[in-house]
Amino acid sequence: MSIKSKTLLKWLSGTALVILLLAAACWLWLSSGQLTFAKQRVFSVLPFPAALVNGRPLSMSKFLFRYRLAQATLKTSEQNINDTQLKQQTLSRVITEAQLKQIASGLGVLAGSGQIDLEYRRRGADPKQLATYGLTEAEFKSEVIAPYVTANNLLIWFYGQKNLNNQTYQTADKILTQLRSGGDFAQLAKTYSQDQRTALLGGDSGFISPQDLLPEVSDAAAQMQPGDFNLVPTRFGLQILWLQSRDNQGPQYEPRLHLRQILLGGSDFNQWYTEKTKGATIIKIVSL
Repeated sequence: MSIKSKTLLKWLSGTALVILLLAAACWLWLSSGQLTFAKQRVFSVLPFPAALVNGRPLSMSKFLFRYRLAQATLKTSEQNINDTQLKQQTLSRVITEAQLKQIASGLGVLAGSGQIDLEYRRRGADPKQLATYGLTEAEFKSEVIAPYVTANNLLIWFYGQKNLNNQTYQTADKILTQLRSGGDFAQLAKTYSQDQRTALLGGDSGFISPQDLLPEVSDAAAQMQPGDFNLVPTRFGLQILWLQSRDNQGPQYEPRLHLRQILLGGSDFNQWYTEKTKGATIIKIVSL
């Protein structure tokens, strides 16, 4: 090897070592100590992870966005919480959402765009109000509504699994058998329903607009005819529905449904979720 080649090789080796040392120093600076404004500026540009959730990076840019949203929300609430607690709570929340999203993805129940748009309309969000929190419509949908819908989809999936809610399905089958044999719905609702508000009224919700129902209940009711009974997995458990009638006597002649319902709470979702995530690997990279 010529002298020039040896010199070039030494120079390249030295340069690579300097770059590695600088990268290590930068990583150490970013991942330790307080979350300063200077660091936040860097995090907004570099794809630096706040944590690894089952080996998948959770970006600092996402965490910072949610942290700023939490700060804005805190200003309009009466909560008394210091900044360190707020950061920790925000990070825990986005980690939990990432875990829920991973589970929901594996089960094929992630929030769809249509579901997100429907929930956005249901909330009647005002773009001007969103702007006071520093949110655009797209950000509100992706950072607030999408995790909410995904979590509800996972609940609906869970309560739809007979093997996970065996006792509840047996109770539901017993109630439906009695109803189809002419059983007294009002008495069964008072006996079994865990929705105390309607149980006292014999499960009677009165006339209600489909838009005011949970989407999963509204979708199920749309397939029913007056007199039909239906068992529907919802985000709150299993609901036995009895469609009594329909009319168009709502405001501006909008359709209404007269429903009775019995809510059966189902198994413990939190226990299932804890078991599901027991072996999860959570590595927090950045010091808050």
